[in-house]
Amino acid sequence: MRYFACLFIILFTTFGAVSQSNIRLSNNWIDMYFLNPSSIDPYYSNFKAGIGGRHQWIKLPGAPITEAFTVAYFNPGWRSQFGIRGFFDKIGYTTTSDISATYAYVLKLDPASGDHFCKLNMGIAAKYQSLSYDHSKVIFETSQEDIAFYDRLQDKSKINFDLGFELAFGKADPEIGGNCLIGIASQNIASLFGNDDNSLTTFANTNFFYAQYNSKLQNSNSGKQYAYIFGFSLMHSKNLYAPNILTSDVFQWEGNAKIRYHYTDANSFSFGALFRTKEEYKMLNDWGVLLEHDWQKNLSTSFVYENNFSSIGRASNTWGTFEIIFIWRLNPNKDLYDLEAKSSKFICR
Repeated sequence: MRYFACLFIILFTTFGAVSQSNIRLSNNWIDMYFLNPSSIDPYYSNFKAGIGGRHQWIKLPGAPITEAFTVAYFNPGWRSQFGIRGFFDKIGYTTTSDISATYAYVLKLDPASGDHFCKLNMGIAAKYQSLSYDHSKVIFETSQEDIAFYDRLQDKSKINFDLGFELAFGKADPEIGGNCLIGIASQNIASLFGNDDNSLTTFANTNFFYAQYNSKLQNSNSGKQYAYIFGFSLMHSKNLYAPNILTSDVFQWEGNAKIRYHYTDANSFSFGALFRTKEEYKMLNDWGVLLEHDWQKNLSTSFVYENNFSSIGRASNTWGTFEIIFIWRLNPNKDLYDLEAKSSKFICR
């Protein structure tokens, strides 16, 4: 039994390092600020806070557990957002932490007619990252502890930064036309430079390109409204210090499709499916289902269930991966990307 437990620890220090080469939640689409420092709440709420948790491969010893939080303040007079994000990831006896302070600015590109909206967000994040070990959870094949092994498990930390851009454009009236969101995020840029080591491969330079389309509102037979939403993203993670090609140069693409049903003017319920794949590492393909609920634009909730096609997942008989996210907003706008309304309220006060 001790040998079996040791084997799982070894698996997750290598195999887990691949799957967690970029620490993130699955349903970033509910709030792209989890992924991109330039992402600003589309309702321009004055304050926004989010928490999320993800438990990967339940019932599998040492499987990754991810927790995240965000806090952001938006000043419409300055067209600026100030925020803090944190990610904490635990795999076996290793724990990684990533805490960042962010700044984003909204550049208005709206046409003079007012029939459309077009906003470009630009953002930057300064990050403190650390990798630590819980020696009490290390299991050896024999009862004799390896002192040299412990000497290699020293806590590490580093400073990093992210850059991001996000463009939102579309019809001002959602009943006339849809809208699009396009974003680019470059994470852990400092990891491309300097002298690192294998113990900090978790914080590899990772770049994202993503796009999302929201259809115009449609009327159902009952008179209620609904819309279709499609999202696609491409990730490239480059790690100069990874041990092999599967972890040093990773391409991954993912997408989701969902339908959002508005059962009242201010409340909606969404359900859909998502998938994730790696071109080089077929055993990491994932699929999942997601449910979302939005109440008065003040509280958004997301639940995701995922499973994957890996041989490890089948052999261990896991229950899959579960994730839940809560987003709370203070004083959101009624309409998407209506910065003028938010600014006028701000000035009047």
